[in-house]
Amino acid sequence: MLERLRPDLLHIQYQTGAYGMHPAVNLLPWRLRSRTGPACPHLAVTFHDLREPYLFPKAGPLRRWITHRLAADCDLVVATNPDDLAALHRSGIAACHIPISSNIAALPPPGYEREPWRSRLGVRPGDVLVAYFGLLSPNKGVDLLLDALSDLARKPDQEPDQSQSREYPAGPRFLLLLIGGDATSPRDRAYADQVFATIERLWWRERVIITGHVDAVTVSAHLLAADCVALPFRGGASFRSGSLLAALSHGTPVVTTVEPGGRRWGTEDANIRLVDGEHALLVAPDDRRSLSQALRRLAQDPALRKRLSAGALQVAAHFTWETITRQHEQAYYRLLNRISPQVTP
Repeated sequence: MLERLRPDLLHIQYQTGAYGMHPAVNLLPWRLRSRTGPACPHLAVTFHDLREPYLFPKAGPLRRWITHRLAADCDLVVATNPDDLAALHRSGIAACHIPISSNIAALPPPGYEREPWRSRLGVRPGDVLVAYFGLLSPNKGVDLLLDALSDLARKPDQEPDQSQSREYPAGPRFLLLLIGGDATSPRDRAYADQVFATIERLWWRERVIITGHVDAVTVSAHLLAADCVALPFRGGASFRSGSLLAALSHGTPVVTTVEPGGRRWGTEDANIRLVDGEHALLVAPDDRRSLSQALRRLAQDPALRKRLSAGALQVAAHFTWETITRQHEQAYYRLLNRISPQVTP
């Protein structure tokens, strides 16, 4: 394809899982530079994360080397979040930061009305609809979310192991909307089976709606219908998360996690970060009690939900595709101008 198109620039979008954990794409820039024949185009790579490809057992140093090899052989290196940017800089790799945006636009079906949509989902007036959006995997913390919601669905004097009682406490009824809920790898599918078994065991089946794969328009409608989105990532939330960006871009109040140890996070621009209580409610990972308390707090405080909704949209405004396109154009022109000064936007 390169020989047919003869592009000025080849931009690799890199996330090792997207290439089946195989390292061949890591060596593509080196291969292009070493071959004879047509001139090699300028090379760019965006690291959507820095997870390393699988080679063979105990291949840690080689896995790190082959990840850095991809960066070293490219003319332009892009990180999608500040943590990866800092890690690349520590490795001596010059990189710039361009974030990703949500792949789910806030565009529900024509004629969409929130209350009828909630009613079709089985949501009654006064219910609290908590949404989770994304694939199922252990690091996403859906099992923890089920535990937290189970705490909210039992009487205060009940112990956690008594939560199979069908006597609900006074207060709002919490429902969980699993938007997507698919799993890809064998490990993730095994985890998903455990999640579904927990739903049945904790009598949560009557309170859980699992959509399976749905189109973007339906996802948008579900996000707008929810009272909040809960994303209890075990590794802490990051702006590399498309699920988080989708929730923010819909103005849905978010409950999510900080990195282990409690460090706040954002981008290198101090004006683009989540602030607890302003843009989202932030809790510690693997903290069932804090998660349930945050969900209860949101359910009881309409003013807080309104403030978080406005704050979410404020943060999401920094992650529009128009802004990201402009940042890419600027990076491309800077790269090309190093070689061909006459190229201008």
